[in-house]
Amino acid sequence: MGIKEVIRKIFEPKSVAVVGVRKDSRNPGYEVLKNIVRMGFKGELYAVGPADVGQELGVPTYSSVSELPEGVELAIVSVPTEEVPKVVEELGARGVRVVIILSRGFSETGRTSKRDLEDRVMEAARKHGIRVLGPGSQGVGNPSKSFYASWPLVKERGPLAIVSRSGAIASTLAAWAVEEGLGISKLATLGNKADLDEVDILEYLAEDDESKSIALYIEAVRDGRRLMKVLEKTTLRKPVVALKSGRTKSGAFAVASRLGMPAGHYRLYLEAFRKTGALPATSLEELYDVWKGLALLPLVRGSNVQIITTSIGAGVILADALEELGLRLAKTSPEVKRILRRRVSEHSLISNPLNLPRDASESEINSAIEEVMKDQRVDIVMVVLAGVTLRTSASLAKWVSNGNKALIPILLGSAKDEIVNLQKQGIPAYTTPERGARVAAALVKYSSYLRYWSKLNELID
Repeated sequence: MGIKEVIRKIFEPKSVAVVGVRKDSRNPGYEVLKNIVRMGFKGELYAVGPADVGQELGVPTYSSVSELPEGVELAIVSVPTEEVPKVVEELGARGVRVVIILSRGFSETGRTSKRDLEDRVMEAARKHGIRVLGPGSQGVGNPSKSFYASWPLVKERGPLAIVSRSGAIASTLAAWAVEEGLGISKLATLGNKADLDEVDILEYLAEDDESKSIALYIEAVRDGRRLMKVLEKTTLRKPVVALKSGRTKSGAFAVASRLGMPAGHYRLYLEAFRKTGALPATSLEELYDVWKGLALLPLVRGSNVQIITTSIGAGVILADALEELGLRLAKTSPEVKRILRRRVSEHSLISNPLNLPRDASESEINSAIEEVMKDQRVDIVMVVLAGVTLRTSASLAKWVSNGNKALIPILLGSAKDEIVNLQKQGIPAYTTPERGARVAAALVKYSSYLRYWSKLNELID
């Protein structure tokens, strides 16, 4: 069975068995089974565990794996650690060829006996040709197929895909996406990566039209060359934003203790990301910001930014952040300045940053955006608004489709509703100048990378 078919069965299974389900708050199998049911999964669903669990959820339940129908496409295992090798062996005998192991307490403990137990799991899997996600996975999700075998439950579909060694990191990113009205396309948590890893998932996501941007959290990889090959293929189709932990000596030691493989020199990962077009993030917040921004923003021609602001202080902070990241403030054209002097308050500073009064009207804000959007010297327009109202932020949505010029709003203060409203209409919004600046820099970098490959291909042709 090829790797694409394996990953298809993980994200789009026709039949699923959850093994080791117990009504216990510490049993992830029960939580996963509930979420699969709540999501309205359309395929065949079975449980292995006490009969009362199946009765409660309306799922056919068996007392042992040997009673399952043959040929179930995907099994999700949540039994005590010591029982996993035996259960994998039994699943193999029933014709199951793809398994997600939620059970923990293997190599991540750093104990030799637990590493040996994980080896026994993989011996049983290889014997039957089973591919394994985990152990220690927090499951997977695919809202568009009404399949969510992870926790907490995410029903909202969106353009954002998550590939993460850590279940907690993945669920945090998903929660933020849902809170801001975006939703996700796919979610995969890798656990110990005893078999399947981030590269296998990336190969699938590269061809997934629902995933417009991929967040990748990695600690260490087995095959750096293969990762680079797949990243290069993927980034030519969609952005990949990567957060690599284990950058310091302390972090690298923690990674090696957990995964039993070296974290690798961070500078080598940075070089790999540079060569393949992946965008490195240095924090979870930056990973999220760039991930969502590049899913929604158009590619740009250059790095010239026009700032429009109702807070001169925030505008200056943004100007500093942009220059530190290698971007430039555009030189506003004389014609645009001339028109704006007629259309905005006399108290405005017509420059870059273009400073409007704090109480600027919606008409003034729209006039400023309209004119700088016409300016051929400008590639990115960043609008910093203080004390924004829902009415004002909603009016920004008319500029979402403007060719290859990007609009990035920064809404200071309490603006959650405004951010949700904008992002549902295709405009990513941020709460500080620094966050918006990092996204603008990533957008310029990714656009430049794609232009380089486009020109190279033209030369080759």
